[in-house]
Amino acid sequence: MQKTIANLNLFTVTILLTLLLTALATSLDAMAIGVSLAFLQINIIHTAMAIGLMTMIMATLGILLGRYICPLLGKKAEMIGGITLIIIGFSIVYQNI
Repeated sequence: MQKTIANLNLFTVTILLTLLLTALATSLDAMAIGVSLAFLQINIIHTAMAIGLMTMIMATLGILLGRYICPLLGKKAEMIGGITLIIIGFSIVYQNI
């Protein structure tokens, strides 16, 4: 019983740490975009509303699509997502070299 509680607590701590690190990375990305937009001298209200709306739409679509794909592909979906992100990253680096 004690070992199960310890495993559950470790699992909970791991999930919370992952969530906090993801939130930090997202916030740093948002801060970098905010600084970049300040240099462009554009209307921040319209820009923030457009970015917020697109973020909400894409997150909602991602959750709905994930609920559909996960039962079909399982762990393969994680691999496909990871490979897709790696390809996008290499593409961005290649375009900026």
